Amino acid sequence: MLCNLSAASIYKYLLQISHCCSGRRLIGNAVNFESIMNIENLKAFPELAPCGVYCGACPSFGISCNGCSSEKEQKRKSKWNCNLRTCCYTVKKYCFCIECDQFPCEEHRKKLLNSNAGDPRFKYKHDVIENFQNLTELGIENFLEDQNARWECPSCKGKIHWYYYKCNNCGNDFL
Repeated sequence: MLCNLSAASIYKYLLQISHCCSGRRLIGNAVNFESIMNIENLKAFPELAPCGVYCGACPSFGISCNGCSSEKEQKRKSKWNCNLRTCCYTVKKYCFCIECDQFPCEEHRKKLLNSNAGDPRFKYKHDVIENFQNLTELGIENFLEDQNARWECPSCKGKIHWYYYKCNNCGNDFL
């Protein structure tokens, strides 16, 4: 099971089965990123953050933020100062941090994997390794479909957001 493996072990496994948008690797049997994925194409999927977080469940997504991969003008400014986003998109020209030989780097561990330990509101930060595995195995469209279902309230079909883990429509609590 994934949670029993180290991040480095998972990364090595993902490298064996995947290619990412830099064209170095193929995504399992699901998607050939070399042919469809580059940083410009990634903008069509604003729910996908380079770090592995699913932006679609962020309380700001679609309201004050257009998602980490979007370059559109928006009210929320935090993504413009994100070191992970800058490194991935601007410095290394990758679509996802997992393409980097240094993944998970110190910044990734500090900001996501090792942050807020034990606080259930921040579980989404610790899901990035699993998210990368699912993205690799399922391909983009199926991964997004899976994430949309994961963050959908089973009672009313409203949106469940991280931090709160509460449906924005009926108020059901999922913590």
